[in-house]
Amino acid sequence: ADEIAAGTKAVFQAGVAALATVPDAPEIVPQVQPDTPLQTLVIDDLPRLSLVVTPERPGPLVLFLHGIGGAKENWQPQLRAAARHSRAAALDLRGYGGSSLGLQQTGVDDYCEDILRVCHVLGADRVILVGLSYGSWIATSFAMRHPEMLAGLVVSGGCTGMSEAGPEEREAFRISREVPLNEGQVPADFAPAVVKVLAGPEADQDTHAALLASMAAIPASTYRDAMRCFCNPLERFDFARLTMPVLLITGEHDRLAPPDEIRAVAGRILDLAATPDVRFEMIAGAGHVCNVERPEAYNRVLGEFLAKVLA
Repeated sequence: ADEIAAGTKAVFQAGVAALATVPDAPEIVPQVQPDTPLQTLVIDDLPRLSLVVTPERPGPLVLFLHGIGGAKENWQPQLRAAARHSRAAALDLRGYGGSSLGLQQTGVDDYCEDILRVCHVLGADRVILVGLSYGSWIATSFAMRHPEMLAGLVVSGGCTGMSEAGPEEREAFRISREVPLNEGQVPADFAPAVVKVLAGPEADQDTHAALLASMAAIPASTYRDAMRCFCNPLERFDFARLTMPVLLITGEHDRLAPPDEIRAVAGRILDLAATPDVRFEMIAGAGHVCNVERPEAYNRVLGEFLAKVLA
């Protein structure tokens, strides 16, 4: 044992001596920077848009779009992670948080116009869209209309929305979601039941509380407006129009966008895209709102994608 220890000591000392001759490695920036300042910005026009933004940086804008039951606050850990790579912003969709509804029923083209407004105000001619569920459908819709503007597309917990469902299926979905509203309830009343579907079996109390708070804050008029928009898609997506790198993410326990379903969409994009650059990732242990349930795992995957796209 003494002879083995003596030999190991010699190897250790030689290694230390070799390391002393290696140039200093560049400083490693932590993936999440808790001190990154976040500023609330209001685009005070009709409709009013509220968003949270990180400090200015060169390069494309990373814009986060939440789901029907969410809000811009759901993206805070991702905002701070994305700020390592580029300027980032999280938008309250129409009627959510500090944003107002329009004068008429919202359509997906209205959301696309809102994205263009945000890019104009922030001086971004290129954007990386990151969506969750409803936000993923909006992001993909924008990519179909303005592929030249996208440096990258990240869709989480969904992609095609109801664009591939038949008229009867879409109408049945809308009616089922509007029943409690027609009975006089507001989202806060049925939030606990919705969260049971959204959250994975391993979600902790803090995650449940965050999802409940987001859902409970939604006005009934906003929820109805978003649901009707979601159930009236304008087209079936043509994945051949996707010319940008695409990242698809879903949770292991996502019941609304199961891994097999999203993996299949990734395969279709790979087959049809003009210049295919597609990655699929499953977040272990997470449900539908995988960025809220497993922020560290989500940020790792997102960070790798941003580093590649922005290199």
